[in-house]
Amino acid sequence: MKTPATNKLLFILLVLFFAGTFQVFGQSGFRNESELKTQANELFVAADYSQAFPLYSQLLSLDPKNPDLNYRFGVCLLYADKSNKEEAIKYLEKAINQVSDVDFYYHLGFAYQSNYFFTDALYNYRKYLQLARNKAKKEFEVERKISMCQNGLEMLKSANDLYVMQKSEVEQKAFYRSYDLSEFGGRFLNLPEEFLSKADLKNKENNVSYFNPQGKLLFYSLENKNQRDLYYRIKQSNGDWSEAYLLSATINTPFDEDYPFLMPDGKTLYFSSKGHNTIGGYDLFRTVYDSATKQWNTAVNLSFPFNTPSDDILFISDANETMAWFASNRNSTNNQITVYKVGIIKKDPNATDLTAIYGKEKLSGDDLGKIKNMAKLDINISDKAFKEIPENQKS
Repeated sequence: MKTPATNKLLFILLVLFFAGTFQVFGQSGFRNESELKTQANELFVAADYSQAFPLYSQLLSLDPKNPDLNYRFGVCLLYADKSNKEEAIKYLEKAINQVSDVDFYYHLGFAYQSNYFFTDALYNYRKYLQLARNKAKKEFEVERKISMCQNGLEMLKSANDLYVMQKSEVEQKAFYRSYDLSEFGGRFLNLPEEFLSKADLKNKENNVSYFNPQGKLLFYSLENKNQRDLYYRIKQSNGDWSEAYLLSATINTPFDEDYPFLMPDGKTLYFSSKGHNTIGGYDLFRTVYDSATKQWNTAVNLSFPFNTPSDDILFISDANETMAWFASNRNSTNNQITVYKVGIIKKDPNATDLTAIYGKEKLSGDDLGKIKNMAKLDINISDKAFKEIPENQKS
């Protein structure tokens, strides 16, 4: 039997609950939970996750164990807040086997991929294809993401260490201005209109490319038939530029290529690509021109930790490849991107791959998308991979 004290306590709790609920709806501009949920669902269906995010945050606070709300909030968190990609998994996992939307398995797969859990990502991508069958959404590009995860699993086997000398988060629109090229001998050029395609002129993007005045070649990217490809021009003896030449299929793929950088040796080219054996978004690649065959060698992925499932772009190195700049949005949000300055050491003086990077500050697990629990992948990677800076490299 309830005592007067018990009844009083229940009354107080009910008052606090309804007062909190009224405050939630009063602050959001919605009259009730049903109206809030309707608007949130409309935004979710339209894939407007940034706008839906705060609405589902409110709904979830009212019903934290609801699997459908956990699913939708997790999706919004995944796409609207890149700094919390790992946090999104926690909410999505609460909805496993409890929601009817088959797209759930795609989003959970993408969350795992974004956090380097490639084995789990592959399982969920394949389950999505199995359940969706001929209704699988083309825009999800699941088969391609499966290939990215397989690439990632292979690259994780030889992941290297990454230490950072300097980093800063800046607006992506003109991020290249944060590169200090005083020790590199080159500069960024605004491409003249006659170099640009109709699509580039229409988009009015910042069409900038790196150029070393000591060289005779200018590499740059143009939009061509809804994709970006790499071209080059030759500076002639009279100071004029030649016509534009499209680089071969060894470099250009059916996907986007951008941000080319030619080393002072005139034969080593770094660039970013969404094709080749990317692990997601733009990856950084390296290719070398063979003067004997007059062909570019197969592009090599710079692998972890340069590349992540996010966009990693515009690698620029000094002549000896002992220091470099690159940019990544692996943990950036709201049109921001992080610019990194790193030092490079090669394991073998004759090696062509970039193997270990040292500097003043170690790039933490958080900066790499919070790589952890690698036992899930059956790959021998742990915190021991992040070594102390060698004494002779400290400044």
